[in-house]
Amino acid sequence: LSSATFGMAGSEEIAPGKTLSWYISRLASEAASIRDAPDYARLVRHLADCRRIIASCSEAQEMAYRGAEVQPQAVAAATIQAMDEVASALVAEHARPLNLGEAADLAFERCMEIADNKKKRCEITWGLNSLDYKTNGLEPGDFVIIGARPSMGKTTLGLALALQMAKADQPGYFVSLEMTGQQLGQRALAWRAHSFLRDPIAYQDIRGGRISSEGRQILARAKNDLAGMPLVIEQEGGLTLGQIAARARKHKLAWERAGTPLRSMIVDHLGIIKPSDRYKGQRTNEVTEFTGALKALAKELDLAIIALCQLNRGTEGREDKRPTLQDFRDSGSIEQDADIVFGLYREAYYLERKGLLNSEDEAVLNATRNIMDVIVLKQRQGSTGTVQIYASMPSNNVADLHRAGMD
Repeated sequence: LSSATFGMAGSEEIAPGKTLSWYISRLASEAASIRDAPDYARLVRHLADCRRIIASCSEAQEMAYRGAEVQPQAVAAATIQAMDEVASALVAEHARPLNLGEAADLAFERCMEIADNKKKRCEITWGLNSLDYKTNGLEPGDFVIIGARPSMGKTTLGLALALQMAKADQPGYFVSLEMTGQQLGQRALAWRAHSFLRDPIAYQDIRGGRISSEGRQILARAKNDLAGMPLVIEQEGGLTLGQIAARARKHKLAWERAGTPLRSMIVDHLGIIKPSDRYKGQRTNEVTEFTGALKALAKELDLAIIALCQLNRGTEGREDKRPTLQDFRDSGSIEQDADIVFGLYREAYYLERKGLLNSEDEAVLNATRNIMDVIVLKQRQGSTGTVQIYASMPSNNVADLHRAGMD
């Protein structure tokens, strides 16, 4: 901008060494951009809500100091109402109350869009057609528990699902309370390399550097592919549920700013979340707190949350070692809070540890070596049953059986 823009007034000094033209130019260059408007609006709303809370607390304090002149119940009720108005205003659009007609309209509209192929049947895909078919995929707000005995494949399935989802351009957040990012990276490299090789590379060989010249090239290609996948790994152990929730909110906001919503979060695993002091030492109450809070977080953030869970030893004492809902340790809240509960079972796991096998056992082992049973023990919106998938434990790879583990 120049003096000509404002006439002679543009060259007038409005402060020592500062002209009107200079001032207007600075305003234009330093003004907030349209792109940042949503962030500024959120900040203004946040500070306004803080002021409302301060005003409500100050008013309650002032009234309480009057002592006998006021009714404590009335003061408390008024304060609670004011606080609730702030909290209710912050509820996301997807979580606002609906009347029955609105709910039916939304359900009908979605059904017609799917029927007319205007919308995908699965809002969030598992990355496996067999699981998508059995459960109709996942929806934002779903809370899923995947339980199994040690070495049955919890982390294998959990990480593979996260990678499959990321491969389908669905951003995810993997909270690993047990393994480091490097260890998960070794598994991810083996998972991606499996797509390029008929004979997969074991992640243990990647860890030990036992790689052929061809393997080096394959791993380099796998590394480059993984770099473009939208998956964030949280590797810090000993996190509380509050810390997990806070970091999930941070990542959700970051993905929204990038123009793509966070779709899923996987927690590995439920049993090693650091409990709060509220129920310290009361394991049943701790797990109840975890599952209830994770379900609430799934609804709040409008994403699917999958929590891995270790089963108790009850299965080991039975002839049929397939998991049931009763095998989920510590709390019935797992069954209550979860929308879907999976139990994992691999026949080969037990045969490999049986020792001397007869010809029949050998045949069964050969037939089931790469088979995992995903047993649907509970499904709030569907039926129970078993889905068999391909599972290569050494390469951390799972796939639909008809693909034989290959892309």
